[in-house]
Amino acid sequence: MAGVVLFALFGIVDVLSPWIFPAPASAPPIADTLTLIFGVLALVVLGVWLATGARWAMWVGVVIRVIGAVFAIMAFTDPTVSTGYVVTNVVYLVLTIVALVLVAPTLRARSGAAQEAAA
Repeated sequence: MAGVVLFALFGIVDVLSPWIFPAPASAPPIADTLTLIFGVLALVVLGVWLATGARWAMWVGVVIRVIGAVFAIMAFTDPTVSTGYVVTNVVYLVLTIVALVLVAPTLRARSGAAQEAAA
């Protein structure tokens, strides 16, 4: 569940990102909009996962987090970003990896009905 909490926190940060961590001036203008959209989508699929336990929803959440990590990696290629921005992205990447490791068992788990039938 800790990984899910991290995913939810990342979703909230993504939604607020255009205001609290705006994309650097060298980023494409659509960067903040994409981050906002991915944040909303992440929160929706986490809600679906919490309500139904559907593995596809968690898989979508993982894909969104990986895309977010790719966006963070792009900051390392931009010489105009500040050191603080780079450090923030390093922390983001480390916590993303931790969250992915924590939700990995959820991705492999069989549905509740299948687990009961196997028992």
